Amino acid sequence: MKLRQEFVELALHQSVPFADLCRRFGVSRQTGYKWLNRYKKDGIAGLADQSRRPLHSPSITPPALEQHVLGVRARNPAWGARKIARFLRDQTPVPPPATSTITGILHRHDRITPRASADATSWQRFEREQPNELWQMDFKGHFATVGEGRCHPLTVLDDHSRFNVVLQACAFETTATVQAHLERAFATYGLPRQINTDNGAPWGASRQLGQLTELAIWLIRLGIRVSYSRPYHPQTNGKNERFHRSLKAEVLERAIKARKHRPIFVVDLAVPRDVEPEVAELDDVFLYSVDDLGEIVKEGLDSRQGAVAQAEAIIDTNVVNFMHWLESREVVPTIRALRDQAERYRRHELDRAKKLLAKGEDPHQILESLSNGLTNKFLHIPSYALNHAVADERDDLVELINRLYHLHRSE
Repeated sequence: MKLRQEFVELALHQSVPFADLCRRFGVSRQTGYKWLNRYKKDGIAGLADQSRRPLHSPSITPPALEQHVLGVRARNPAWGARKIARFLRDQTPVPPPATSTITGILHRHDRITPRASADATSWQRFEREQPNELWQMDFKGHFATVGEGRCHPLTVLDDHSRFNVVLQACAFETTATVQAHLERAFATYGLPRQINTDNGAPWGASRQLGQLTELAIWLIRLGIRVSYSRPYHPQTNGKNERFHRSLKAEVLERAIKARKHRPIFVVDLAVPRDVEPEVAELDDVFLYSVDDLGEIVKEGLDSRQGAVAQAEAIIDTNVVNFMHWLESREVVPTIRALRDQAERYRRHELDRAKKLLAKGEDPHQILESLSNGLTNKFLHIPSYALNHAVADERDDLVELINRLYHLHRSE
């Protein structure tokens, strides 16, 4: 800014040829004239950096189409840009925006969270060159149904196209069940060169790795190569596992409508995660992963530790109060005896006063005598104790009486 201002001042004075001035400042003549014209038009403010954004963007996405993309995403929160683009291509006559454009729209309107972006980070992907070179097969985790027993979803995915050649709700995870559905898939799409599964039943013998099962032998006789994932490495069938996440998100969205938006709590214990993070964005759905449960457990432990400290403080306080009460119970007999003696003094003086009243004595003198009698009786014992106490006891008695009667020696 300061350099441009100095250039403009020298150019206006015309003390140096304009071409030499531009060479001295290391700029082209075109840039020099641009600075000079902007200064003449807007003054010092015109020398500041200006936006390079074009005044017109003919290729910008129309607002109506952008809102249409956001509407599709709102109705299907688990859908990404590619699926939205395919849906628009199939459902609308207007050509859809590019996948990258749809991704930009979703980012601009905060429809894609940072966590979802991190999960979608590009990885080195392995994909067969042609369809039917490799199928990935697995059962999605079974779940209970209303009155129909348990459902075991069978999924078979083509590695190249990610096309779902089999998506079937099965009652059992048996060889006969899988074989029946594979026969229909073979009749429709042809035989694959290879099928990859995990080591669980019915495709693998998890207890005796390498041993062929009845289903594997049947596939081999058909000329299909059978391969198995490494134990505890579900990423070998990664495309199928990823499809399971999308399937669960779609099923959850329909379940929300069927449940009339009653809350649904989803606990995803799978590693890697088995539920799309976008599921948490659905209304009335509360998604918790293993990490979330760890945080909840930690908060619970911290809360309990704080409650333990509070409980210990409450117990200590109540123990002290109880001990004080217990100690006070030891002096109850003494207090009772003291009150009984005071009651005897009172009755004695009261009976004497009544007899004097009956004889017709002056009431004022009777009351005076009553008060003097009570005072003398109550003070006789402490006075006697003070007068007859030995030297060592006298100081203690004096201190005790001062405390009992709130006396001061100066008085």
